[in-house]
Amino acid sequence: MRTAGVVHVKSIFRALCVLGVAVTGVALPAAAADCSHARISGPQITKTAAPATSDMNSTIKQGRDLALRALTSIGVEPVVVSPEPWKRVLEQLRSGSLDLVHTILKSEERSKVYTFTVPWKRDVHGILVRAGHSFPYASVGDLDGKIGAALLGARLPPPLNKIRERDIGLIETSSPTSLFDMLKAGRVDFIVGPIEYLLRLPQTAGAYRHKDFEILSGATVHIPVHMAFSRKSPCAAKLEQLNAALQKLSPIRLDSRVLTE
Repeated sequence: MRTAGVVHVKSIFRALCVLGVAVTGVALPAAAADCSHARISGPQITKTAAPATSDMNSTIKQGRDLALRALTSIGVEPVVVSPEPWKRVLEQLRSGSLDLVHTILKSEERSKVYTFTVPWKRDVHGILVRAGHSFPYASVGDLDGKIGAALLGARLPPPLNKIRERDIGLIETSSPTSLFDMLKAGRVDFIVGPIEYLLRLPQTAGAYRHKDFEILSGATVHIPVHMAFSRKSPCAAKLEQLNAALQKLSPIRLDSRVLTE
């Protein structure tokens, strides 16, 4: 599932146990041919205290908990495997050592080796400006000559990642409050990052209201987050049932514009 101060969707989600199921590291029972249980894992929870990581960690925890509920609802016992480095998790999924990864982004290349569920969440990244200070936006080129801000270490999804490839000023700060201080004072023209997370910050800071800012039209990027079965797992036969459970437990709007990698 430039996937964080702001989350990079492509790796986000690589940097991306609970509810009374067994957590084990290595010696796991092989999945039964009828998929009576499923070994699941996902991205590691990021331990750094940087504000950027909170949105990513929230998505990972949400995906794990949702997988536990969805699998249980279709009669499959989930066995949570402690997350390892992301490349190793993907290799385990490819080889069938894992049955399911609960938080993963879909791509054409990955679809050749994994079987993806319907998306259970959309991470929405975009640009915030001061209320009344929007400007026409069709591409990152429309930010030329402007100054933006993001949380320190921000990684942005395509096409917003091109902000770093062009001559666009980008101030990075580890302080969420500073983002809105700079924007409100007009020291920067925009702030960029995961919209849901950014819109929570003014309430946390207590100094600003949502109506002080607005989302720049045309600049949002919707990134679908999926679960994926190993094609070598007998549990892949449960895809249709799991999809039905996910649509019931975590319905999302499917009519939003999606810009994938």
